[in-house]
Amino acid sequence: MRAPWFSSLSSLWRSTLWLPSLIIMAICGFAGLLWVESASKASQSLIGQQAPLNHPLLTDGQPTLINFWFSSCAPCRAEHPVLMTMAANGLTVLGINRDVSTDDARAFLNELGNPFAAQLYDPADQIADAFQIEAWPTSVLVAGNGIVQALYGPLIDPNARADMRLISAPETLFDDPQREAQAQALFTLINCLDCEANTVRESGGDFALQMRKLVRAWLAEGQSIAEIRDALISRYGPKIWLDPAVNLTTIWLYALPVFVMGLGLFVIWQRGRRG
Repeated sequence: MRAPWFSSLSSLWRSTLWLPSLIIMAICGFAGLLWVESASKASQSLIGQQAPLNHPLLTDGQPTLINFWFSSCAPCRAEHPVLMTMAANGLTVLGINRDVSTDDARAFLNELGNPFAAQLYDPADQIADAFQIEAWPTSVLVAGNGIVQALYGPLIDPNARADMRLISAPETLFDDPQREAQAQALFTLINCLDCEANTVRESGGDFALQMRKLVRAWLAEGQSIAEIRDALISRYGPKIWLDPAVNLTTIWLYALPVFVMGLGLFVIWQRGRRG
């Protein structure tokens, strides 16, 4: 036999508390999904944040590519000619070397050339850990104001090299007014990660400039809005896009208002029947 207090509590739940309780459970579920997704995006957490390294090259107003490498790394050797070309074209490259012996690093650079404007030695991976580096080589693009803009694997990847070429290229408007209008509309959907509540259309910062050039390049290649959206979200996380796609997390953004409205209508209907 149920205790009287349990019957009273059940009655109270049925009469008044079930609706707000369901809403609270829905909100808690949404928060849990956000936490899971944010944990899965840990490698992207530095993008849009101040680089965790105090170095003059990162605050001189020019983009800097930080390259994490070591001398016995085969992919590092394979990408080195790309670094040499980038440095020759005017891109500032800061090397972070994890060799235990600096002699090994010097021998490597004497053989293949030195693209680095400066180099720091990091045998204990203290700098690498601060940047959440998990594989070598990794390159980190830092805007002229010290904000992390992008992370790349080996620069032998054609997509990474294409991104690097955009850094020094000026922003050029489309000759076709319709294509330019499409680009401007897209810019209003892209969040400027190193700005305060601005889109990349509104911001004059380095990150916004590079995003506009990147999107223009993708549009020129014939990519659709959906493809551009997915590429940006894959690289920078869902916060880059101001009109999120429907997925396991964002579906709550769309479904929760409908769910609450439906429950409200159901309550009104039930009370009308009882009246």
